[in-house]
Amino acid sequence: MPIFSPQKGKIKAFSMVAVFSMLALLVALSFSTKLAQADAPAAMLTLNNTTLTLGVSPVVTGTGFTANESIALWLTAPDQTVRYYGQGKADSAGNLLNFSYTPDPKVYTGYSQAQLATLQVNLPGMWSLTAQGLTSGAVGIANFKVLTPTVNATITNVSGNMVTIQLGGTFFYAYEPVGLWLTESSSGAVIPLPTMLTNGIGVFPNNDNVDGANVTTVIFNSNGTTGPYMLTAYGNYSTQRVVIPVTTN
Repeated sequence: MPIFSPQKGKIKAFSMVAVFSMLALLVALSFSTKLAQADAPAAMLTLNNTTLTLGVSPVVTGTGFTANESIALWLTAPDQTVRYYGQGKADSAGNLLNFSYTPDPKVYTGYSQAQLATLQVNLPGMWSLTAQGLTSGAVGIANFKVLTPTVNATITNVSGNMVTIQLGGTFFYAYEPVGLWLTESSSGAVIPLPTMLTNGIGVFPNNDNVDGANVTTVIFNSNGTTGPYMLTAYGNYSTQRVVIPVTTN
């Protein structure tokens, strides 16, 4: 399953023509689909997985297209924005097989890592994928859900000002830096914690299970604060913010 994970480093070779062409195609296809859906033949789309995490590209198979025709695809996000999702091609039987799309970073020189993330699956919630045959006009739509990032935090030991806390996090981008800090509820005092770099499935380090059963242990200086605390986690690529109360073991 393809994963879109923005990496560090400056991206080269920008093509404004390519970007504007993609945007123009999206507008034209969105408009033509609304006009044609009532009369166009229906295509059938199925997804390899209908529950995804941030940055994971849906893999789609479709039937009911004309043999060898080009197929335009786009995503509609939970906020109703439309994302270009490439162009596929039907085989001789009119099928689109296991298609997925990841934006080419070379086209988007100058984009920050967070901006690159907005070109793909970057919001939790319900999404739709639309495919339209450019010869037949056949249209198919499939829906999928993107999971919301979650975190958990438990204080396991206090020794003077030194506090041990166990942290878990899931459903962020793969290899995403996640900023963490504590806020004391009574005083508003803020205590920074180490930034977590998620692993290849968007989970905090040392979390080998997607359900977050394993945790990362951090020791911090309370600087005289006693809690209770709220934990904030902020994904630097996804821009997802999660705030939870810290529990005590």
